[in-house]
Amino acid sequence: MRRLMLMATVVLPLAACSTHKAYLNPQFSAVAAPHKEIAVLPFAVTISRERLPRHITPEEILKMEREEGRAVQVQLHQQLLQRSREYTVAFQDVARTNALLAQAGLQQDSLQTRTREEIARILGVDGIVSGTISRSKPMATGTAIALAVLFGGAFMGPTNQVSVDLSLHNGADGILLWTFSNKYSGSLGSTPERLAEAMVGSIARRLPYQPTPQR
Repeated sequence: MRRLMLMATVVLPLAACSTHKAYLNPQFSAVAAPHKEIAVLPFAVTISRERLPRHITPEEILKMEREEGRAVQVQLHQQLLQRSREYTVAFQDVARTNALLAQAGLQQDSLQTRTREEIARILGVDGIVSGTISRSKPMATGTAIALAVLFGGAFMGPTNQVSVDLSLHNGADGILLWTFSNKYSGSLGSTPERLAEAMVGSIARRLPYQPTPQR
């Protein structure tokens, strides 16, 4: 129990690398002018299999990836809501987004099988924010913490390299409007909350739904 509490509470900050890559469609202003609401999808997460204990099953890894994808979706949405006055669009409630996806028979792992315009029609939004995360070790989500307790926590630390790619697509035709890529490094117990905070700190000034976004 003591180890579980330690794993759940020791959280060190994530640091963003100084270099990032961003793209803004030259036609963004014209294409996005009528946009009123956009949705944030669950993230597609890939955890490196190289240093995980042999006893962890593929099903457990997949569960961790799914948990992380949903957790980062929720945290990013919450962080954007806190800055909503900076943007000219509203952000669809995550619970509604995920409920509509489920009603349409779309599971988290099958989102890549549909075009962004198809998903936008299902959700009734003007734009779609989606993202991918590649990381060297799991974050401190429920399954990861339980497995860390079981296997001694070694596979969760001490450092965690994270690559994040965000994309914004137009809901009407799926045109790519904006991308942002960055790398982050974290420590033992890095959480979706910390990752979302680091991400939003990087993208808040660049998300193009504001008067003068930076590149």
